Amino acid sequence: MMGAMGLEKTDDLKPWHLMRRTEAYEIRNYSEIYDFLKPGDLLKKSLPVSYARAVEAANAESFNDIHPSV
Repeated sequence: MMGAMGLEKTDDLKPWHLMRRTEAYEIRNYSEIYDFLKPGDLLKKSLPVSYARAVEAANAESFNDIHPSV
């Protein structure tokens, strides 16, 4: 499959190479569906909304759920 995409190694694989059907007549690539982070982005104050909630809930001292479901 990589060769059919014109890629030689897995490092060359990018989100826009992968497609997903999102509706009956709609296909989008992964870069259109998901937010991707660059190295160091989690250390910055401005995060994509899709990551902000998880980062706020994270606790370096425990893996326990700090927001239990009600």
